[in-house]
Amino acid sequence: MSSSVSFSKFFKAFTEARDHTAEQIRLCVVGQGGELARVVGMLSAGADDAQGGVSSALDALSPADFPRDAGLAGRWETIVLVAAGCPAADAAPVAKAAHDAGLHLVALVEEQDGGAWARAAGVFDDEIARGVGGDHKGTPSLERKIVQVARDKAAGLAAELPAMRRAYCDHVVLTNATQNAVIGAVVIIPGADMRR
Repeated sequence: MSSSVSFSKFFKAFTEARDHTAEQIRLCVVGQGGELARVVGMLSAGADDAQGGVSSALDALSPADFPRDAGLAGRWETIVLVAAGCPAADAAPVAKAAHDAGLHLVALVEEQDGGAWARAAGVFDDEIARGVGGDHKGTPSLERKIVQVARDKAAGLAAELPAMRRAYCDHVVLTNATQNAVIGAVVIIPGADMRR
């Protein structure tokens, strides 16, 4: 019986991360004050290219500075909207612009009753992250949500932002475990050789 760990899948993930480093992946973190600085600092932590604590893989803007034009907003693929310290009335135009431009939106809503904020801001339930970093009680985390929406570009993002690496590795392991479970659940055809 072969090992359940597929080294070829881990090698493939490593190769994808290395190959995507040339492609600049960009996030835009939108918020206000100290909460914006906290999230930008957490995402930029350990990045090789961080200037003044901010990685070149992301931009930080206030809601008033976020472009409402879909063409201008399209320079980013994912918008991270930080709810804390940002009134829903200020966040709503950002969420609308992101949706109109077809961008991925992830809203970090850490308050217990953040549902009212999300509804007023025009943020959908599946766009909400409940915590940031490893020390939070809410799920999904901001990092996991960003990896989820980044899909095939998550490897490049993890290569640029060390804070994203754990979430990306968890994603690779879960994806491979799911694939292995499906293969294990398939009825084996008599006489078939599955040892390759």
